[in-house]
Parts: sequence; structure tokens; C-alpha cells
Amino acid sequence: MGQILVRQLDDATITRLEIAARERNTSVEALARAAIQAAATLTADEKSRWSVECRRSPNARPCRGFGKRPAWI
Repeated sequence: MGQILVRQLDDATITRLEIAARERNTSVEALARAAIQAAATLTADEKSRWSVECRRSPNARPCRGFGKRPAWI
């Protein structure tokens, strides 16, 4: 599983994240993970376009952005 390091967050941002995590009874890491996953999730339209593009060239290398076809295809 991949990792990411976010640098140069100001103290106020960290404080707000800590408060939000406490209020939700979770960790700052869990909040950050959820935000990143939400930002990286494909919309239905994006999934449809990706699927059409991949089906046009089934013998080509894996579609860009993915090492293999996702489970939802």
C-alpha cells in the first residue's frame, strides 16, 4: 500500500484537523485518508469514459492511470 507525506502544513491547519478528529472520535490520519480517497474517486461519468476508452483497445497496455483494470469494470 502506498504512502504519502504532506509537508508545509501550517500550525492552524493541523490544529483544525486535530479538533475535527477529536470531535469525530477518529485520528487526523483517518481524516486525511478519507479526504484523499474522496478526491481520487472517479465519478460515474469518468468511469464510463474510462471503460469506453479501454474497450476500444483491449490488447493495448493497461489504460493510463491504472496498472490493471479496476474491479468495477
